[in-house]
Amino acid sequence: MSVDTLPRTRSKDQLLTWANRQKNAALSTAQAAALDSVYPDWRKTSNGVWFTNLEAVEAFVAVHGFFPRSAVQDPAEKVLGIWIATQRYRVSQLSADRIKLLEERLQGWNKSKDEAWKERMDEVCAVIAALGYIPNTTEKEAEARRAGVWLKRHSKMPATDPKVGVLNDRIPGWNDRNFENMWRVNVDALEAFANLHGRLPTQYENDPDDRRLGVWLNGRRREGDKLRANRRDELALRAPGWDRTAEDRWNESLDFAAWYLQEHGRFPREHSQDPEVAASSRWIGTQRREQHHPETRKAALDAKLPGWHERPADKWTDTLDYVAAFVAEKGRLPARTSEEEKERWAGEWIRRQRKGTGMTPEREARLDDRLPRWREASEDAWFRKLDDYVAFYKANGRRPSAVAADNTERTMGVWYRNTNAAKLTEARSAALTAADIGERRSQDQIWADTLDLVATFYAVHGRFPTGSGKEPGERPLSVWLSNHRRTTERVAPERRALMTARIPGWDLTLEDIWMLKLQACVDFVQTHGRLPTMGKNVPDAQKRAAVWISDQRKPRNRSRLDRVAILNERLPGWGD
Repeated sequence: MSVDTLPRTRSKDQLLTWANRQKNAALSTAQAAALDSVYPDWRKTSNGVWFTNLEAVEAFVAVHGFFPRSAVQDPAEKVLGIWIATQRYRVSQLSADRIKLLEERLQGWNKSKDEAWKERMDEVCAVIAALGYIPNTTEKEAEARRAGVWLKRHSKMPATDPKVGVLNDRIPGWNDRNFENMWRVNVDALEAFANLHGRLPTQYENDPDDRRLGVWLNGRRREGDKLRANRRDELALRAPGWDRTAEDRWNESLDFAAWYLQEHGRFPREHSQDPEVAASSRWIGTQRREQHHPETRKAALDAKLPGWHERPADKWTDTLDYVAAFVAEKGRLPARTSEEEKERWAGEWIRRQRKGTGMTPEREARLDDRLPRWREASEDAWFRKLDDYVAFYKANGRRPSAVAADNTERTMGVWYRNTNAAKLTEARSAALTAADIGERRSQDQIWADTLDLVATFYAVHGRFPTGSGKEPGERPLSVWLSNHRRTTERVAPERRALMTARIPGWDLTLEDIWMLKLQACVDFVQTHGRLPTMGKNVPDAQKRAAVWISDQRKPRNRSRLDRVAILNERLPGWGD
C-alpha cells in the first residue's frame, strides 16, 4: 500500500484509520520516519494500546485514589475516563482475559451507576465537612468547585427522585440556593445593597458577593420579557431602575456630564469630593479611550460635550495650583504616604514631575517658580525634616505626636517614629545623634508608646482603630494592631498579657467577632421588639447591625450551616 497522499476528508476517525492501515503497508524509510514524527504510536496494535491505557489508569488510581473521570477539564484524565467508561459499556464484548486483568488490576472498575453515585455522594459530604459550608460553582479550590457543580446538576431533578431524598437527608439545605429560595435571597440582597449604597450593584464590584449580585441582576435584564410579570413588578418595587439598559445608563451619564459642563463651565474632575462628579470624570475618560464609538454616540458626545475627546488643557495647571496652595498652607510638599487621599495623589504627581513624565521646558520653569523645592531628593528631604523636627522640639519642649490632630505635627511624629525604627546610614545616624532631641528610644520603648496610643484611642472612641477610619493617626495604629493579630503566636507572653489588660479583645478571632455582632443584634431585638433597619436617620449602631444581618443573607454566608442554625435559634426571622 502506498502512502503518497493523505485522505481528502480529514476527520479524526478517518485519519486514525488511515494511520492504522500503514502498519501493513510497504513504507519507505522516509515515509516511516515522517509518520514517527507526527504520530509516534502508529506502529502500536490495538492490543498494545489497550494495555497502555490499562497501565495508565492503574497508575492514575494509585496516585489519586479514584478512577479517572470523563467530565473534567484535564485532557489526560478525560481520555482515561472515557476509556474506562467504554470498558464498562462494552463489558459483554470484552474477552475473559481482559475482564480478568481489569478485575485484578482495577478493583471496582465495573461499579454500577448507583454505586458510583453513592461514592461521589460520600466524597461531596467529605468536602462539605472540610469546608464547613456548602460549596458553589464558583469556588476557587477545584475539588470544592466540582462538588458545587455536582450539587447544581441535582437541583434540576424532580423532588420525587430517590436521589433528591438522600441529598435532603445527608445535606440539609443543599438546594436552598436555587429557584424560589435563591430568588428571594438575591432580591433581599439587592434591596439592601441599594439602600446602603444608593445605587444598584454591577458585575465589576470589588466584593465577590456584590459582584455575583451584579452578575445576577444582569441575567434578569437579559431575560427581558421572559421574566415573569410578578417578578418584574417585585424588582421595580424593591430595586427601582433595575431594568435600565446599558444604553439608558450611557445616556444618563452623558446628560449629567453635559449639565455639569453647562453649570460650571468645565469638565468634571476625577479628584472631586463629590463621588458623582468624580465618577462622571472617569466616564468621560472612558469615552476618550474608546476607539470605535458608534456614529450615534459620537454625534451625541460632539453635540452635548464639545471637546470631549481632548484632554483638558488646564489639568496640569490645576494640579500645580493645588500643590502650591498646599505648600503655602502646610509649609511642605504633599506626601505620598499621607492618610489624606488627595494629598497622596498630589505627592504622587510631584514624584512624576521629578521623573520627567510629560515634562517640557515651560512646565519646568513654572515648577521652579512656584515650587522651589520640588526637585528635592530624598536625602535632602530627610535632613530638612530633621531640621523641622528639631525646631518643633525646641519650640514646644516635647516631641511631635504621631497621632496629633494637627497634620503638620502628626507628619513629623510619624517621620520620627519610622526613622527611629529604621536602620540608618552613617550620615543620618550621626545627624540624629548630634540633634538635641534626646536619646533614640529602644524598640521596647517604641512598642510601649504605641500600645499607649492604641489604648488611648480605644478609651476615647470605644472601638479599635481600623484601616478605613477617619480619625487622625488611626491608620498606623490599625496597621500595628493588625500585625499583632496576625502574629499572635509570636508575640511575647508578657506583651500579650499587657495588651489584654490595656485593650481587652484585641486578639479576637473572626468567629469571636461574628458572635459579638450577633449578640448586638439579639440585644437590639430584645430592647425594641424588632430587627434593626437601615435608613438616613437611624443611629450608626443600628445601621451597622442591619448591614450585618443583610450580609448574613448573602448566598455565601447562608451556606454556613453552623451559623445559619445559630441565627435561626437566636435571631428568628433574620432571613425573611
